[in-house]
Amino acid sequence: MKKRFILSIFVLLNTIVSCSKSPETSQTSLSSSNESSVYSSESSTTIKGETGPDIFYYQSNGDGTCRVLNIPNEEHVIVPEFSPEGDKVTKISCSGIKDKIKKVELPDGVQEIDEFTFSNSTSLEEIKLSAELTTIKRRAFHNCIKLRNITLPNNLKTIKEDAFYNCTSIKSITFPEGFNFLGSKSFYNCTSLENITFPKTLNTIYFGAFSKCTSLKSVYIPGELKVISVASFEFCTNLTDLYLEDGVEEILTGAFDECGIRQVFIPKSVLRIPSNPFWKCPDDLVIYCEAESKPKEWNENCFSWGHKVVWGSKRSDLK
Repeated sequence: MKKRFILSIFVLLNTIVSCSKSPETSQTSLSSSNESSVYSSESSTTIKGETGPDIFYYQSNGDGTCRVLNIPNEEHVIVPEFSPEGDKVTKISCSGIKDKIKKVELPDGVQEIDEFTFSNSTSLEEIKLSAELTTIKRRAFHNCIKLRNITLPNNLKTIKEDAFYNCTSIKSITFPEGFNFLGSKSFYNCTSLENITFPKTLNTIYFGAFSKCTSLKSVYIPGELKVISVASFEFCTNLTDLYLEDGVEEILTGAFDECGIRQVFIPKSVLRIPSNPFWKCPDDLVIYCEAESKPKEWNENCFSWGHKVVWGSKRSDLK
């Protein structure tokens, strides 16, 4: 009996010792796993700030490149070209509070700015984009209300939906040649935007891309831009001068609703108008159509707001 009691005590003590060691073993295993992809604050030269981990964090892609997972919430941020481990920075994938940042400089190796990276950076005024940048993803600069100086690099190909949504201080945008995708509501409510220059490589403007850009006064659509989608320039109340170059093929529903346009020439290259694109434009708007009569793919009520339509017009007929 005594031997069984002693044996039981021995087993119990052994179990307690084993349990007390297991958290350390688990923690050591977890740390080893994390160290292979994320470089810790000891590898960074920045200092922690009041709003959180104000340091650079990097995640290796395992091929000599990496992404930045966090940047300091400081007034002027210069993103390093390489991580402390020597990986080239090719992607910025940040999140979290960045309300103190006023200026950001990206190294030329960055090819992509990920979703929400600078979203709600309400103090951001200026950003130097990478020369190798090809993609700006969804809501990357959403609600950067003070961002005013931005030059799109020559290699840029894609801007996803809502990328610059509510960037109310941007005044001018020039898309480089080679740019070919502009997502829906990408510049929605950019109320200070006055000038847009489109490239010949862009085929479609998607839903609401420039809706509520109330400072926009003139728009030139090149012939290579085939489709002006639903509500593309809706509520651009000061837009009075619209030039549609020969080659444009589709003007979709509400594309220019509630704009200030008073005359427009529609070339015969326009094959499809499914519904009124000029709803609630000024009553004295005159629509000059190069076609001799309504084309087959133009909806019967495509100009249902009562605007004057002149068929068989020439561009020189505009006053």
